[in-house]
Amino acid sequence: MKNTSLIIGLLSIILFAYNAVNAADKQFSVLVSVPYENEFTGRVKSFVSRELTELPDVKLVDKLSRKKGQYFISIVAVPLKLASGATVGIALSYVFQDGDWIGHNVLAGSPDDLKSLCEKIVSTFDIDLLEPNRYK
Repeated sequence: MKNTSLIIGLLSIILFAYNAVNAADKQFSVLVSVPYENEFTGRVKSFVSRELTELPDVKLVDKLSRKKGQYFISIVAVPLKLASGATVGIALSYVFQDGDWIGHNVLAGSPDDLKSLCEKIVSTFDIDLLEPNRYK
């Protein structure tokens, strides 16, 4: 019985190490697009790109082919303005595309929240799309 437990423990360690090595070898190509120019476009692209490059298995690309492991993120930043023209908020509408699958959501906040909103987009992308594919 003791030997069986030892064997199961060793097999678990080997499987964990094998999955970790395979996950480390996997590389995801991501194209980020912020297509509509306005006062927030440059900062949105910069924040999102910076957050994505912090993920060790993500490579930012300028062009995608239709291969597995390639993702597209499109973000539209919409300034929320008063009738006077003063910007009081921002809405970020974003789309993730993985092959034929497309997901969409909208986040909103004050202009001071822009960085944290971008971080949330990347976190959602990482958890919802990349994480399930890291160990496949």
